Amino acid sequence: MGAFGLSAEPALPRARESQGRCLGCGTLLEEIWSEEEFSAGLCPRCGLIFSETGGAATDYDENYFHNMMRSERSRVEHFRRLLAGLPHPLQSPLLDVGAGLGHFLLALPPRLRPGATLVEPSGSARAYMERALGIKAYPDLESVSTERMPFAAVTLWDVLAHVPDPRAMLVQIRTRMQNGGALVIKTPHHPRRLFTAASLLRPIKKGRSLLHIPSMRTHFTPSSLQKLLAAAGFQPLSWQWVSETPLQPRAWFGKSALLHAARRIVLLHISFIVTASPVS
Repeated sequence: MGAFGLSAEPALPRARESQGRCLGCGTLLEEIWSEEEFSAGLCPRCGLIFSETGGAATDYDENYFHNMMRSERSRVEHFRRLLAGLPHPLQSPLLDVGAGLGHFLLALPPRLRPGATLVEPSGSARAYMERALGIKAYPDLESVSTERMPFAAVTLWDVLAHVPDPRAMLVQIRTRMQNGGALVIKTPHHPRRLFTAASLLRPIKKGRSLLHIPSMRTHFTPSSLQKLLAAAGFQPLSWQWVSETPLQPRAWFGKSALLHAARRIVLLHISFIVTASPVS
């Protein structure tokens, strides 16, 4: 596990200005990558990178649902490994935002399950959890019953990079947490050098696949996520590199395996977890 600290990205040539502004601090973004109608801008102040998707959308309701169904067993085991490595034990009541098909809930110790609340925007996933697990999940944070608050722990597993405004979501979560509670965020590691690598793929139009665009809207490093957390009223406590869910056998020789290998070569570490606590 890395010690807490804000490690800087290597200095790179200045990029041209983008039209957008950072959702974390309001600084004008600098465009660092583009491909067809897609582009990405870097905040020179806090290091966050934001995608412009040209209005494209990803179908999370069906593709996302069926992909998770195929990897149910490996995802539960993956969450158990992640939980075993957390430096700050989770407490009840717990809120899991972006619960998918409930795999994280199944990985939780029995003592934490009765007090867990799930938020999941996919209607197909919510229907599956109610049918298969007897769990009723909420479609968004606003609909969570106030009787369940405040939460001692909140988890976001590969969620924050996909929401339209990550700072707004963090502020919402802050108002629903106990002082001294633990917020755990896992997200992909997407530094500027990954966008440099993606630019090399522009002639074959594969850069956005490497970057997970348009599904990913905000691209984090441990440093930039900790700065965003501080801006949203959290005190970052620690961060650590973590593994991803293993690829399914059918994907070992497909495009997913090639992109995964490319990310490993460019990044060394694919994902990380930051743990934070609300500032009193």
